[in-house]
Amino acid sequence: KSLLNNEEKRIFTLKTDSRNQDYIRNVISRLASRIDVLMIDGFHSINCCLNDLKYVDLLSNDGVVLVHDSNGHSGPLALMEAINKQMFNVENLFPECVDDYGLCMITRNGPTKY
Repeated sequence: KSLLNNEEKRIFTLKTDSRNQDYIRNVISRLASRIDVLMIDGFHSINCCLNDLKYVDLLSNDGVVLVHDSNGHSGPLALMEAINKQMFNVENLFPECVDDYGLCMITRNGPTKY
């Protein structure tokens, strides 16, 4: 959704394969010190979902991860089940939408140290 980009409000969209960890981390380090909202809506394999979740270390203390397709695809479903619930809260925002692909929100559980 690059139409949402607004440098003044520090809103940026990066369109690339999320496996390009070095490139993405380099761009993020130039644009912002931390991510407030990380939207994951990529490939649906468990390996790709796990790769995308690696970016959680870039979240601000109050940062949020949103995972799309969490009701209907095996990768996001497995990821939501496997997350360490002592470290993160996982909330299915639309559990009643069984025909929809859903959206989950992941937030930190307690204070974070960097």
